[in-house]
Amino acid sequence: MTADIATGTTALLDDKKIFYNRFLLIVAGLGGLLYGVDVGIIAGALPYLEATSGLNAGQLSIVVAAVLLGSVIAGSCLSSAFR
Repeated sequence: MTADIATGTTALLDDKKIFYNRFLLIVAGLGGLLYGVDVGIIAGALPYLEATSGLNAGQLSIVVAAVLLGSVIAGSCLSSAFR
């Protein structure tokens, strides 16, 4: 009887791990998708930004890199807040 209870508890824990892993996969996939959309929008806006603002190539690369830097900062803040 004790073996049945232990086996049932292990199966329940495995189900929770599987659900949690799938949840993390979905969240990470959506994060990558949104990051790709952001980069695509910025890439489309760069010619107009260059023409209207007078930024050179180095300054435009900083604008593009700011998206990645912002996501790293947000991820570290959320990681420290929810752990």
